[in-house]
Amino acid sequence: MGKKTPKAPAAPDYSALATQQAEIDRKAHQVNQTNAQGDTLRYTQNPDGTTNQTQTLNAADQARLDQSRGMYGGLMDKMGANYTKGFDSSGMQDVNFNGMDPTGNNKEVQDATYALLKPQLDKRREDSMLEMRNRGFNDNTEGWGRRQNTLDQGENDAMLKSLLAGRQDYGDSFNRNLQMQQGNLNDRNQEYGERMDEYNRPAQDLSTILRMQPGNPQFGNVATAPGADIMGAADKTYAAQMNEYNAAQKAKGGGLLGSLGGIAGTALGSMAGPLGASLGGSLGKGLFSGGGGGSGSFVPSYSTKGMDPSSYTWN
Repeated sequence: MGKKTPKAPAAPDYSALATQQAEIDRKAHQVNQTNAQGDTLRYTQNPDGTTNQTQTLNAADQARLDQSRGMYGGLMDKMGANYTKGFDSSGMQDVNFNGMDPTGNNKEVQDATYALLKPQLDKRREDSMLEMRNRGFNDNTEGWGRRQNTLDQGENDAMLKSLLAGRQDYGDSFNRNLQMQQGNLNDRNQEYGERMDEYNRPAQDLSTILRMQPGNPQFGNVATAPGADIMGAADKTYAAQMNEYNAAQKAKGGGLLGSLGGIAGTALGSMAGPLGASLGGSLGKGLFSGGGGGSGSFVPSYSTKGMDPSSYTWN
């Protein structure tokens, strides 16, 4: 009983191998870590094949983070309320520089000052005129004119003095008002700054809290060896099996070709009549000449001499 004909090796299941290779690579690169601060990095696989990466802070940093988160919500509420309401400047110190003219004059003071001087001026003029008449001067004399000019100059000086008094009083009032308004402005600016600080305090506190929060934990790059190359191993195994199979098929090739001639001769010899016998014998000898040892050429040898094709029957 002859040996069974070997079958070609089955090709690897590359889809399954790819899944296995991915799992091997995942495990090779997903390395659990714990840094110097006590923070941890852990990998876990879910039932559906996906992977979770979990970072855990150390106890002290986690407590700081929890505390800041607790304050965060309240500060956000205060910020929202402030921004919705808007900044309130009502009731702040009034400041008014409108209508302030440093070149003004206090007419009341001017008139009052002149009124105080006017009786003296009138008395001086009256006494002077009486003296001039007693001395024999009349309105048309030169001496009378010089005395009138002197008296007029005195009245002009009194009027100028009154004007200066009015302007001096106005300037003093202006300076007092200016100082008052500047004081009001300083008070308003201080109050404004205080209110603005209070308005922005939630945002400032929130910024401070965010700066105090622990940062993301840092982990080093882990040098890992590559995972087993099962895909490459499967390829090499399959290639070796195919080489072995092809070698076996090649070794069997000579005997198979040698027997083909006899099979062909028998088949053609069964044809009825001398033509079939002649073709069968010729092909049996000439097909793949050289017997079972090697390759040859198809060289049929037959003769049709004396053959009457009408006398043959084909089955």
